[in-house]
Amino acid sequence: MRKIVMAIAALGVVLACAVGVFADDAYIGCTGDPVARIVISVDPVHYGDLAAKQYIHDDHDVSYGYKGWATVYVVNDTDTPWSDFHFSLFQVVAPFGATFKDASMGGQNPVYQLNGVTKSVTWTITDGPSLDLVFNSFVQIGDMAMFKIYTDNMPNGTKFGLSMYPTSNYVPEPSSVLALSTTLTGFVGMVVRRKR
Repeated sequence: MRKIVMAIAALGVVLACAVGVFADDAYIGCTGDPVARIVISVDPVHYGDLAAKQYIHDDHDVSYGYKGWATVYVVNDTDTPWSDFHFSLFQVVAPFGATFKDASMGGQNPVYQLNGVTKSVTWTITDGPSLDLVFNSFVQIGDMAMFKIYTDNMPNGTKFGLSMYPTSNYVPEPSSVLALSTTLTGFVGMVVRRKR
């Protein structure tokens, strides 16, 4: 009987991972212990484009008071550096009342690490269910970023969703553009000179 129960529990974990479900505290792109609130292993979400990815949070454990961290690990596999990262909460089951909260709202401020080093970040929370993080340095191609964001689902304690995606406003620095144009001008000059 115990083996059957363990097999059913293991199947539940596999199915939860397949559909992007997370529990209190939330761990996306990593495995964590919600009781000890520590990350056990990291298997980051890889972004090959800037499209949003969605995850479902089954917020049903009253021992955590319907509040907690979402720890997210991602890797930039796109062809451009990221300037910011966006999160939004959405309704899965009515009623919906999940929000993001920083320290000024009775929650916790977001945490951002780039390749394992804590970095400064600015953020904006809009109407509670939207959180925008703006980096002070770009997440370069191939970099791994970790975000910890705080959610509060006190009014309802029901299942809700988390959507997340990066954006880029990267513009090559003028010195890089100047170096490239100088190199191309020199190359064209050499070709013209050889033809004479």
